[in-house]
Amino acid sequence: MKNLEHLNILIDKASEKHHTAYYSWIKFVITLSSGALTLLVGLQKHYIAQNPECILLLQASWVFLFLTICLGLIALYGKQSTHLDVVDALLKYRTRPREERNAKDAIIVQPKKHIKYAQRALPLTFGGALLFLVLFAVLNV
Repeated sequence: MKNLEHLNILIDKASEKHHTAYYSWIKFVITLSSGALTLLVGLQKHYIAQNPECILLLQASWVFLFLTICLGLIALYGKQSTHLDVVDALLKYRTRPREERNAKDAIIVQPKKHIKYAQRALPLTFGGALLFLVLFAVLNV
């Protein structure tokens, strides 16, 4: 029994480290995307040539940076909403009559689908923004 408790503690610590790093990464990507979008839009007169090649690549990078910011915010919201869903599930379990409670009942709470999609799409949109920006820079050097 003691080994099982120790294993649970190790699993909890590893899971907490993973979540801390993951959500820090999301915050970092949001910050990078916000800064890049602000600079790219605000300083466009200084770095775009008179007749740029494929201006659509630059505009696509702006759109993808904006999507990255939105998806990152949805993913961060998902962290908080999932915690609240756990609390709601525990409250429902607690309010059930004792006869209906079973210690073996698992309380499983999954993030909502739109949050999962946002988490999966976030690196893709960020990578797409960087790709479009690099292609624009290469074509206009």
